[in-house]
Amino acid sequence: MRNRTIFICLFLLLNYASIAQITYEHTYPASGSPSQAIVDLVDIGNNDLKFLYTDYSLNELRIFNLDHSPFATIVVPIQLLNRNEYSIGYVTKSLFDCDSTMFEYAIMSGIYHNNFYVFREDGSLLFQRDSVVPAYCIGCFIGSHDVRPIVNTSNGAKLFLLKADSIGFPQTVDVYSLCGSLPMSTNDLLGDNQVHVKIFPNPGRNEVNFQFELLESLAKYEITIYSPTTEVIFSKIISASDLELNLNTISFSSGSYFFTLKSKNKILQTGKFIIVR
Repeated sequence: MRNRTIFICLFLLLNYASIAQITYEHTYPASGSPSQAIVDLVDIGNNDLKFLYTDYSLNELRIFNLDHSPFATIVVPIQLLNRNEYSIGYVTKSLFDCDSTMFEYAIMSGIYHNNFYVFREDGSLLFQRDSVVPAYCIGCFIGSHDVRPIVNTSNGAKLFLLKADSIGFPQTVDVYSLCGSLPMSTNDLLGDNQVHVKIFPNPGRNEVNFQFELLESLAKYEITIYSPTTEVIFSKIISASDLELNLNTISFSSGSYFFTLKSKNKILQTGKFIIVR
């Protein structure tokens, strides 16, 4: 009986060891840390995958190999401030120019009076457009359709940038052709999921309600409200379980207000509502 008991115990231990193959590798900072990091896995070209995050506290782009050893640390040439102002993406050697000896990266504006940049890893400026945001939908939010900032087409990769007027309302969509192609792993993390925001009443007087239809139950979304002069007046982290948001606590004056909905540091939807006093 004792030998049988020992055999059973050894069998259970060996069986558990054969199942438990999940091994800790590394820890990166997250959005609640001083760095406000959004850790991502990107293809910088030819299936060369890297971990990366933006360190806002040091104004750096930090890139790591798959074994988590440092690959590159870039001091960003402009002041990023925070994730609402600027985010970094599209880190690749095969998209923005035809020189594959260096990688490039896009600095994407989160509000309309900021700029869109593309820098090489050596700090040289490859491309800049003032007062634009990368497009994530056109016609938001009535009759809107998704347009990602960069898409591959049969006629090459295309970049879409929204140009706004003096109060931040989108007026034009500028389309640019790119030299390379977009690695598949640098596409939007949310894929083709539809995200809907409905605002009522619009125009409103004393209060405004936001109604959400968010499909990714585990994702975190950030809704930001801008004044007619594009100043941030409200920001809140929400999830798919939040069905409505009532803004009756904000003292609105008459005018046009704007919002952005973000997830994983990407703008998913923009829109406008009007307050009448």
